[in-house]
Amino acid sequence: MKHLPKEFKVACHTDHVGPGATFVAIPGSVSNGALYINTAIDRGAKQIVVQKGVELDISVQERCFNEGIAITVVDNARLALAQLSARAYDYPARKLKIIGITGTKGKTTSVYLLHHILQQAGHKVAMLTGVENKIGDQSFSAELTTPHPDYIHMFFEQCVRKNVEYVVMEASAQGFSLHRLEGINFDAIVFTNFSLEHSEFYADIEDYFEAKCEIFEHCKEGAPRIVNADDTWIKRIISAYDKLTTISLTSPAKFTGTLKKADMTGVLFEVVYGSHSALLESNTIVGPYNAENILGVFACAVQLGISSEVIGRALKSFTVVPGRLERFKLLNDVVAVIDYAHNPSSFQALFAMLHTNTKDLSVVFGCGGGRDKSKRPIMGELAARYCNKIYLTNDNPRMENPDSIIQDILLGIPQEHFHKVVIEQDRAKAISRALENARPNGIIAILGKGPDEYQLIGTTKTFFSDKQQISKLICKPLRIE
Repeated sequence: MKHLPKEFKVACHTDHVGPGATFVAIPGSVSNGALYINTAIDRGAKQIVVQKGVELDISVQERCFNEGIAITVVDNARLALAQLSARAYDYPARKLKIIGITGTKGKTTSVYLLHHILQQAGHKVAMLTGVENKIGDQSFSAELTTPHPDYIHMFFEQCVRKNVEYVVMEASAQGFSLHRLEGINFDAIVFTNFSLEHSEFYADIEDYFEAKCEIFEHCKEGAPRIVNADDTWIKRIISAYDKLTTISLTSPAKFTGTLKKADMTGVLFEVVYGSHSALLESNTIVGPYNAENILGVFACAVQLGISSEVIGRALKSFTVVPGRLERFKLLNDVVAVIDYAHNPSSFQALFAMLHTNTKDLSVVFGCGGGRDKSKRPIMGELAARYCNKIYLTNDNPRMENPDSIIQDILLGIPQEHFHKVVIEQDRAKAISRALENARPNGIIAILGKGPDEYQLIGTTKTFFSDKQQISKLICKPLRIE
């Protein structure tokens, strides 16, 4: 299987409509799916699903009547999309063991690591992430952290065909709020952490937190539920739910880790659980915050019946996650770090680690247009606090004015730190200037895009890769001894 099916049995985008398909017209925030019904019919749709209250053009109604195409009206088109997709593929989620990873940060790293551990334990595994999707060792492109349900159930059906046992997936808050995960019940979950994000979508942080907590309503009876007891918000979950598996690096828990090393060269810590203990080490997953991710995955894997010995070996053989603390060695012992960090909590965790490893820390970043504006000045303040040089640039400004985005970031930078700031909206030039100006033994953090290979300015999407920009200079991936 070189490619996944492009045409789905049920679809919410006309690109995935084929002969005999059901087209669900989603009334989205940007575009109304009802405007594309004619295109769906042209591509072979035989059933059209619309949400109550959506008025169809009389010509569309007449065409459906004349061509014998059924129109079904539903209360919630997004919910119907999930339900119809699951039914069309004969409920493939029920034939798989599905593990959900949620949290504001750490989801992708945790999914990659658990996927690797399960493979090393001899299981056939698939994964769904915002970076890539995999069935076995075959990779497919990904566009959303949690895909639309028509894609999810098509993907699950392919997993069943390939005799996959486990699917490890990212479960985003919007995945629950927009019914993308409707009808999916998890065999295990990990809740990594929680902090401010997606203010452009949720009314406030409580609303966002409530959406995250929906994952507990999607667990099978007796499913392991691993939560990070070191997180302030998750302490509320611990007091509200029973039969949780707690992890901690700072206090007694069901899985308690004691850090021995957590820096740019890797992590080493001992974990104690019940009458057992294990020494865990990685030189590809680095930093204190990643020790929490490792501990959560370890607890999940143990409760799935995998031995600590297998987990330990898998951890040592694990390679880097694309766009997550990817390190490159340049001339003068300068290290460039590419990371997806794009919110205040990720900035804080990353800068706190990086600045202890150099006397010259530079950062290249911007903020996405049409996204949470409240975090922009906070990210600016954190950059000023930790970095010696700040290169402000574009990061998918979309329909927003790039100047306005940068001004929002500058609001958080104290005036006495303005001398650190270089404004260069051309991201390629910003990266080049940062590398040219780096001092010996310096670190350059290139943040926000991670593995993404595009830049979205206005409605124009063009190829762009932070990694490719670095590779144009004389550099090589940092060798991990």
